[in-house]
Amino acid sequence: MDFSTWLAAGGFNPESLTEAQKLTLQASWRREQNNGNTGTATVGPDVVAGIYDAYAANNPDRAAHLADRRDLAIAEGWDRRRVELDAMRADRFPGPNTRIPSNGGSATDVIEAALLVKSGHSALAEKLLGSRSMELSRKLHAMSLVDLARESLRRDGRAIPSNRWEMLASSLSTGSMPTALGATANKIAEATYMLAPATWRSFCGIRSAANFHEQTSIRPTFAFGLEEVPLGGDVKHGSFGEETFAWQVGQYAKQISIDRKNLVNDDLSVLAEVLPSLSKAAGRSLSDLIYRALLANAGSHFASGHANYASGGGSALQTSALATAVQKLRRQVDSDGNNLDLQPAVLLVPPELEVTARGLLQSAEIARSTASDGLLPTGNTFQNLARLEVESRLSNSAFTGFSTTGWYLFASPADVPMVVGFLDGVETPTVTTFGLDANPDKLAMTWRVHFDYGAALGDYRAGVFSVGA
Repeated sequence: MDFSTWLAAGGFNPESLTEAQKLTLQASWRREQNNGNTGTATVGPDVVAGIYDAYAANNPDRAAHLADRRDLAIAEGWDRRRVELDAMRADRFPGPNTRIPSNGGSATDVIEAALLVKSGHSALAEKLLGSRSMELSRKLHAMSLVDLARESLRRDGRAIPSNRWEMLASSLSTGSMPTALGATANKIAEATYMLAPATWRSFCGIRSAANFHEQTSIRPTFAFGLEEVPLGGDVKHGSFGEETFAWQVGQYAKQISIDRKNLVNDDLSVLAEVLPSLSKAAGRSLSDLIYRALLANAGSHFASGHANYASGGGSALQTSALATAVQKLRRQVDSDGNNLDLQPAVLLVPPELEVTARGLLQSAEIARSTASDGLLPTGNTFQNLARLEVESRLSNSAFTGFSTTGWYLFASPADVPMVVGFLDGVETPTVTTFGLDANPDKLAMTWRVHFDYGAALGDYRAGVFSVGA
């Protein structure tokens, strides 16, 4: 293989090479020709480091990128030809934030992995960023915020100021550090939100809204019987009538700032503590909205006229009251009298009724109260009837309509006893990171959490409410 063909095979354009680069490549070409091989033998770490470090010594602006490529070459055991060609390319093209081939490892990913580990989310970093980024970030795990700022500047191929504040300010303005901080904040917020308790998920139907306008949905239990198609093929029309309900999405937000003093003092608690707290607050706010809508019972949603309501002493949570609620749910029909085949799925109670509810749903047997019951079955007919959810908001006096005795029996989320809507289908809070230069009146870095959601009562047929007193 002559030199020109060898260059072309390696992806080099002879006209774009300097004389020094041509001489280096010619040396590699001659070595391969003289040895009678293609340079496929694996070389040791010292040889690999020497090749990349030689380029870095002559080109400091490319040093960070060359160091990344060196680490990857050693880790994957590249052969000499691949090492030399890669070092030449890295010397010509810095690519500070371009993704390294193989299995991850961009400058942003590496910094992000280090931030996640420092914030106590090692498993999350491994899962989302991959083993390669974790391996490359290992030496950064014990670094301070200032050290990470220095490392991000190095990996971006940028000048590193000697002053701690200038170093932080420079790294947090552009490049891999602010991108990694923003991505880390969102990952932590989402993971924290998904782990938070949310009893409403067991019975609420989830919908997506394209805007903040009022949305109209059709009741899932809207039904009508199919009719045989007569000769001629005319198919009769069904009608929605009043079988709709409305709901709307609102926007909710909160922000937190870390000032210059805390940044210089290496305060990373915003990632480990503050952002998870904001994310949990977002989840609690959504649950608050949902249960306020449920307890408000807008438009007499739960009422005798809807055959989904029970009151008086007989409605207290016990076997007979639960049996009545199950019957009410199963006997629901549409406006034409068609059975809806609803099945009990969730028993929702306040903490005051938890022990009673667990006994009803989980006991293997029911004890009889009189001797005359002796010949009747003792098995618990309600065992595993429905999923139990215990919600403290139901009996919280801060919520209008609260009760320590009221309880609900719901069908599945597919039947939409309630609807929870999210703007554009985004079901988790979004974190936006604002750098030090975002607000000239504030010497601080800011994280804003916003969440767009709404909730409303859905199909009245898909739930039964018992006052319990």
